[in-house]
Amino acid sequence: MNWQQLKESIDKKEFSGICLLYGSGEYLKDVAIKKAVSLYVPSGLEDINVAKIVDEDIEKINEAINMLPFMAEKRIVIIDSYKKFYATKAQYKSADMIKAEEYFKAMAEKEYEDCCIFFLCRGAVAADNPLLKVFKKKNLAVSYDKITEQDKANLIKEIAESKGAEISLSVINFLINYTGADLLSLENELDKLQNYAQGEIKTSDVEKVCHASTDYNVFNMIKAIDNRKKGEALQILEEMLMAGENIGGIISLIERQYRVYAFIEDIEGEFGNRVDYDILEMRLGVKSFVIKKMYSQGLKIEKGKRQEILKMCGDADYLAKRGRINDAAALEKLVINLIAN
Repeated sequence: MNWQQLKESIDKKEFSGICLLYGSGEYLKDVAIKKAVSLYVPSGLEDINVAKIVDEDIEKINEAINMLPFMAEKRIVIIDSYKKFYATKAQYKSADMIKAEEYFKAMAEKEYEDCCIFFLCRGAVAADNPLLKVFKKKNLAVSYDKITEQDKANLIKEIAESKGAEISLSVINFLINYTGADLLSLENELDKLQNYAQGEIKTSDVEKVCHASTDYNVFNMIKAIDNRKKGEALQILEEMLMAGENIGGIISLIERQYRVYAFIEDIEGEFGNRVDYDILEMRLGVKSFVIKKMYSQGLKIEKGKRQEILKMCGDADYLAKRGRINDAAALEKLVINLIAN
């Protein structure tokens, strides 16, 4: 089961039984559980019908699961951060792990019509963890690792509609790109924008109300450099420095962008007319949507210059880290050299 299928199942009030939630999308895990609570448990009866267990005691888990709902459609049981999901390889064959594995196998075979049981794991679970394998075998493991930018946009659109906020998908995509925020922060930004706009939220509202991410500013600064717009590039740099942005981080982001540009030179022609950005993401360790933005911009730079510019970035980083020149001076020198190049 993927996270979209679980979300749909909960939204339609079709979900019951057991599942494991794991991966990096913490916000969506919490949203899924909160939605189940809101749909199955009347307001005011949560204390009786929602149980959160932070314990490995199987008897306590059994007790919580076997209680019947009180004046509610279903009982919600959340087993938070069960430690054996974070076990080391050396612990996989321990007696306790084998006992837990057998217990979960028995649980996975049962039907729980009156209960929704969420094993909530914060962060990743090792692929070879025996308990994860039990859940996967029964299609009860829900990963929150692959949340695309399009998923983000659709989810924010859904949240906006639930709040009565007027915002188009194009403005939502700009908001995501502009802030570089996670889903929780994006929801908070949406609240601020709704209060500010008092009507349809526009791109100009995002620029006035929200803080631009360093990634966004660096990309636009380099775009200005590549297009020979010296004044615009220096203005963006000055604004970042005035805002107290981390100078070493800015240098690293500039270097990252030109590293992508240099790599484009190495693989140019490999993909023919269609670039596979997912493959580039795996090779470069940079998100595919970021590479997509950089790719066409990088092609504008003359061949041979991309590697030369990358060396300039490395030199600036080296000088700053060795204390030969202070960070701000190294960054300013790098930007001026990039403009002059």
